[in-house]
Amino acid sequence: MRRRSSALRNPGSGNPYRALILGAVLLTVSGCGSGKLGWVPGISGDEPVIPADVDAEIATLETRATTDGAEPYWPFRIGEIRHAQGRTAEAETSLRQALERHPAHAPSLSLLSKLYYDAGRHDEAIDLLEGSRAQRRLPEVLDVALALHYDAVDEVDIAEELVDSLGGLDWSESGSAVAYLRLRGNDFTASEEVARRALDADDTAVNRNNYGIAKLYAGDPEGARVHFEKALEKDPTLPGPYYNLAIVERFYHFDDDAARDWFRRYRELSDDDPDGLGEILATDMAEGGAE
Repeated sequence: MRRRSSALRNPGSGNPYRALILGAVLLTVSGCGSGKLGWVPGISGDEPVIPADVDAEIATLETRATTDGAEPYWPFRIGEIRHAQGRTAEAETSLRQALERHPAHAPSLSLLSKLYYDAGRHDEAIDLLEGSRAQRRLPEVLDVALALHYDAVDEVDIAEELVDSLGGLDWSESGSAVAYLRLRGNDFTASEEVARRALDADDTAVNRNNYGIAKLYAGDPEGARVHFEKALEKDPTLPGPYYNLAIVERFYHFDDDAARDWFRRYRELSDDDPDGLGEILATDMAEGGAE
């Protein structure tokens, strides 16, 4: 099995953005959500609201979990609340309890997989999901989550095989992740159709950004710029499009001033610089001043 070269890896672990090579240039790819890697909306649940009286809610759920000892929902719900609070160790304990009751409980598998992803515990997540998959208990939608973990440990071929095996995928739920994986895969230059399909299913800032990258790979920098700008219209807090616009200006239009402006705005949102673009632009300015 082939691993991705370490040169393709983003030095910032746990970051939802990933650096991809375009010739000698890296692009910032958005993950499945703005600001974090989302996990299968509708399966793990969208950002749960922390109850106003969280202690009372937890006490009620713990009582239900005790009296209804076979139902996985109660410990799952406790884990979901604890995760929303940032109390990840307690969340993990509760999710594990849910899976002891029902090893194929998809919401618990999904949320625990996300917890492991955020913590960089990819091998544990792979063991968890592969165990369910081996027993034919893993919902196909969680094959996407498994592929994301394989991608994170640079097992490119396995991640791509999982994506290739997907059948009736709900593109509005998982399209962002599939496009993300294709853009990071071995055949990333052929990613435009997948990125377009994800965008058609859900016109989000993330999908706009990723489709812009696919357009750039296809040799259409002007089309790419349009989609990066549309991504920012939808979500001006998403760092990736700013970085990618800086790359378009610097390497395709040779406009260092415009590139520096986009990069400055990117820096207001993120400290990552996967291509060393800041140093390149600073060098350009110094050399221009020396002339």
